[in-house]
Amino acid sequence: MLNLRRLPGDLVVFVGGLLTAASFGGLVGSWWWPLDLAANFRPQYLLALTGLAVAAGLLRRKVAGVIFLFAAVVNLSLVGPYLWGSGPAAGEGDRLEVISFNVGISNPRRGDVMEWIGAEDPDVGFLFESSCEWEGSARFAGLP
Repeated sequence: MLNLRRLPGDLVVFVGGLLTAASFGGLVGSWWWPLDLAANFRPQYLLALTGLAVAAGLLRRKVAGVIFLFAAVVNLSLVGPYLWGSGPAAGEGDRLEVISFNVGISNPRRGDVMEWIGAEDPDVGFLFESSCEWEGSARFAGLP
């Protein structure tokens, strides 16, 4: 029989359990590629599990609340470096200049593109929709 008084707590435990499983599943994504997809939602897991931990505590589901809080802390440890930074501040250290350019396979203006790339002098360049002709033009222009 359905107990309506327990329903909110049961729902919190169910949703939190799913999010906790997905969160930890993303940690072992190398085992099976669908698990790796779960690793893309760490900020969402962090927020949702924190809220569900509070809700579980208020609904007297303390064990579930502690588990959800632990999962939220794990996600915080993975997301935190991106929120607060873990490397040197901007303007410090070496710079890497990257150019990404969709050249269009049928674009006849190879010389103009190669001249622009040479003038920019990037460290790394990506030419999308290129062809063997584009590769030849890059070599002719002296680009690696």
